[in-house]
Order: sequence, then C-alpha cells, then structure tokens
Amino acid sequence: MPPERDPRTPTRPEPPPPLPHPSRAAGFVLRYAPVATLAVSLLYAVALLIGNAGVIAFFSVVLSVLLAVLMGLIALMAGAVVLRSLFAVAAELSLLIFITQAYCMSPGRTAASQTAMSTLFTVGVIYVVVIFGRELWEALRATYGRVSASRRSFQRVLTVAGFVFFVALFLWQLTLVMQPIIGGLCVYR
Repeated sequence: MPPERDPRTPTRPEPPPPLPHPSRAAGFVLRYAPVATLAVSLLYAVALLIGNAGVIAFFSVVLSVLLAVLMGLIALMAGAVVLRSLFAVAAELSLLIFITQAYCMSPGRTAASQTAMSTLFTVGVIYVVVIFGRELWEALRATYGRVSASRRSFQRVLTVAGFVFFVALFLWQLTLVMQPIIGGLCVYR
C-alpha cells in the first residue's frame, strides 16, 4: 500500500514566479503617457536648439492642433452634459412657456388672473431651475467620478478646469437665449 499523502503538499510543483517586466527590474515603473510627453518635449527642445524655423513651426502647428482637438472634445463633453440636463426639463419648460404665451394672447385678462399667472409662472420657473440644477449636478458628478478615478496630474486639472469653463460657457449661452423669451412674456410687464 502506498503511504498516505499529506493534504498540504501540492500534487504538482508550483511554477516559478513570472519574470519582472524590464522596466520594473530596474526599480521603476514605466508609464507610456509621460514618456510620450517627454519625447515630444525633447524633440521640440532640440528643434529650438537647432534653430530650424521650419521644424519649430511644424511642432508649433502640431501641438496647437492637438490642443485645439483636446479642447474641442472637452467642449463637446460639457455641451452634452448641459443639453442632457436641459432635455430632462424640456417638457416642463415648454409647457410653462406655452401656457404663459397663450395667457398673454388672451383678450380677457384681469388683475387677479395676472397675479395668478405671475405666481404660477414664478413657481414653475423655480421648479424647472431646481430640476435642471439637480440633473446638471448628477451629470457633473458622474463625469467628475470618471475623471477622479485617474491619478492626480496636471492633465487632470487641465481637463477639469476646461470642463468647468465650458459648462459655465454653455450655461451662460443658455441664459442669453432664454432671457429674451421670458422677458417678452406679459407676466412681468
């Protein structure tokens, strides 16, 4: 009879540990994004040291185009967040403006109905602004959650600052569009 096997001993020998990546063997971890940034910076610095105007202009144009594309993508993302929040309240806002415009065109307005419509419109605008703000806040938190998962860096700060700038810009444009519509209603005259 064979001797009983100890259950703690493996039946097969364990494989050797994997060899470390060459960059980890030296004691550092190689990340490719900073290396690419360093390479572009060194090439630009070499072009500046050589003094070749054509190479300097080429790198300046390439870097400007890359920055413009990056800012365009951030602006599209910010615009999508603002429009998604606006679409969440579009029905309420449209109904409120429609009812107010219909009231303004009706011939039988009285002082009491003017006060009632003014109150209804004010409460409706407050409701729409609160719902829009809540939807925008949730969208901003979801977007910032994706950005905050990355490690802190200058790129992250630049991305968040650009995003906040474009969200503020789109909100300002939305205010400029809505102000004449609401200001043209008879409720506040």
